[in-house]
Amino acid sequence: MTRRNPLILIALVLVLAAGPALADDDDFVGTYFAFADQGPAALTFKIEAGGTSDIIFDVGPTLLAGSSFTDDHGAWKQTGPREITIRSISFDYFSSSDVPPAGEVIGSAITTFVITFDDDFDEISGSQSGAVYARGVNPLRPGDEDPLFTFGGNFAGERITVDSDSDSDSDSDSDSDSD
Repeated sequence: MTRRNPLILIALVLVLAAGPALADDDDFVGTYFAFADQGPAALTFKIEAGGTSDIIFDVGPTLLAGSSFTDDHGAWKQTGPREITIRSISFDYFSSSDVPPAGEVIGSAITTFVITFDDDFDEISGSQSGAVYARGVNPLRPGDEDPLFTFGGNFAGERITVDSDSDSDSDSDSDSDSD
């Protein structure tokens, strides 16, 4: 009769109870292109090592006629096995000369993005929600100030890579066959 080591049994129980392993931060790092279900229609996420992020929106309608947002800059952290949360800041300004004066800042927006990655970290899906506060209100600590407006929506997209399956790459392949 063999005697089993209780330490091996305890280690096995701990491994099974731990659940799915968290991804390495490097798995998230990259640039992603996504389409939103509400305006703006397209956006890119640049997720950088060290926990910083940049988000660029295409030109789309906003809730205030004649206004636009600057690009978002923020910070991210891992919040699940294949999930991160980004918190970012942008500025809302009058973009139309019809709304005097063009370029004047309306306020600051704070946006929270929750992004889930597929198993290979090639595809993303997620949600965004945020609020715009009047000029002079710190959106990180608005206190009792009510936002000018709130917004939200969902998005889905994919990692931008150098390798491509597009038809434009097939032209260079045919040149090498002529030797």
